Amino acid sequence: MARYKYKYETHVHTCAVSKCGRASVEEQVAFYASLGYDGMFITEHFMRGNCIISRDLPWREQVEYYCSAYEEGVELGEKYGIKVFFGIEVSLGGCDLIVLGLGKNWLLDHPETMTLPQDEFCDLIHEHGGFVVHAHPFREASYITASSVIPTKEDAVEIYNPNCDDTANDLAKIYAREYGLPMTAGSDNHSGAGQRKLYGYETKEPLNSVEDYINSLKNGFGRTFMTVREIEQ
Repeated sequence: MARYKYKYETHVHTCAVSKCGRASVEEQVAFYASLGYDGMFITEHFMRGNCIISRDLPWREQVEYYCSAYEEGVELGEKYGIKVFFGIEVSLGGCDLIVLGLGKNWLLDHPETMTLPQDEFCDLIHEHGGFVVHAHPFREASYITASSVIPTKEDAVEIYNPNCDDTANDLAKIYAREYGLPMTAGSDNHSGAGQRKLYGYETKEPLNSVEDYINSLKNGFGRTFMTVREIEQ
């Protein structure tokens, strides 16, 4: 029987774009490559969230800047021997969504992503073939004014995130099961090698594209995993 041997980090930020990031793109890519991961998703905070990009720039410049960390990651992935995929984390009040399957050209054509309310935003993503993962849906934090879940608009749920307490993760798992939504996990890693607890997604067959990951989630081909690292003080 085939075993789950391909490991993927699904939720990563860098200081290149995310205001809360504390590790560079190269530090993140090198870190996951050193652990033997087969792939990782760079999911920077979008301009509707904790992002360093000035909203005063022309839209094209904002998008080019936003995608630059991922593009750097792809080049570094070739250097370090790890696949790097693109995702977008968008903060909509009390709801943080990771959008998959849509890239830079799509963003350039859709500046309305900056203003649409949650349900219309998700409708736009789906209209163009994108996939929506609800990240840490029950996290409690100062920036979250009110938690919001809309199971008819989401395609999968991040049920494990080390920056949430056990109650929040348990509620995410219950929520996903109740509505029959695929489950994934991510480390929400902002600090590279400083991240002690790692959550991710593992598969029996390699993922060669974002579409492979989406297909794996939809069909239950993979599973979540967790490891805890010892970090030297």
